[in-house]
Amino acid sequence: MDWLKHIYALFDDSISGTFLPGDYRQANKATTVLDTGLPPTNSTLGEVVKGDQSIALAFRLEKSSQHFGASNDPIKFHFLRAALMTKHVLPGSVLLWQICPETTKPNEQGVPNTTSCIASDFFPVPPQSATRSFVWATWKPANVVEIKANQTYWVVLSSDAKRDEDALIWIDSDKGSDPWGTAFSNEDNKWIRDRDGSLSVPSIRILLH
Repeated sequence: MDWLKHIYALFDDSISGTFLPGDYRQANKATTVLDTGLPPTNSTLGEVVKGDQSIALAFRLEKSSQHFGASNDPIKFHFLRAALMTKHVLPGSVLLWQICPETTKPNEQGVPNTTSCIASDFFPVPPQSATRSFVWATWKPANVVEIKANQTYWVVLSSDAKRDEDALIWIDSDKGSDPWGTAFSNEDNKWIRDRDGSLSVPSIRILLH
């Protein structure tokens, strides 16, 4: 992917955002907009994330949401929590979280537009848990990210791994779903809409406030 050409320069100059395992601070003040569910205990099944394959999940805030419908205050992305298996990742590897709008191109509808992302943060890949097959990792964007109602957004996860055996794995939930769909990018940097809620999807929880 194009971001790999610049990842090391950006990573050396700026470590941004907050990326902590199991960070649920202030969760009681936020509203969950997408929760695909927990993974099975000690699962190792999930989506390969590497340099030529990113994974994306869509989310959307409906205007009728009881939590935000009566307020005129801006709606902001609070944080996400995801299950990642990192035990095969090489030392010094990095990952990239992004929030992107959905593309409006007629021939590419229903996938993320990664050329117009509204948040992008690089991080070192978190160390593997000593007690389970995956680690809970949390991302809170470095900058304030406003979310508009009735618009579809995509959370995108990328990494700099070059081989499957060194890749990050985004662990699947236990029979969860994403009603707005998932997508993956291929070696040609093209996005392909993957699932529409009928199959298991990566484990993620997204909160707004």
